[in-house]
Amino acid sequence: MLLQAELKKTKVLLVLNLTGEVEYLPDELGDLVHLRYLGLSRSLIKKLPRTIGNLQNLQTLNADNCSKLFELPIEVLNIKQLRHLLLSHNYQYDGGIRVPRGTGTLVNLHTCYLQPS
Repeated sequence: MLLQAELKKTKVLLVLNLTGEVEYLPDELGDLVHLRYLGLSRSLIKKLPRTIGNLQNLQTLNADNCSKLFELPIEVLNIKQLRHLLLSHNYQYDGGIRVPRGTGTLVNLHTCYLQPS
């Protein structure tokens, strides 16, 4: 996969905006330890890799309008620098995205936008 190959080559990336037709995120995403912004708006991703918990510098996870994303992996609770969690308008599921228990442990979280469609 092209995205997987590109992620292997990238060492220091601060912003990754994959808005649109992306259907899959490889485990190598977790190697982007300097990443601060991950944009997945309007993507077709069904699940996030568990390695997302390795992104200790991630400040914003934007998964607005991800119609196929059903839940966040529990590893998202390992992202202690997470400040903005944007998960609104996910149309396929009546209740929106399922978020793991323990989001209250994300002490730097300023914005948590979970509005269902």
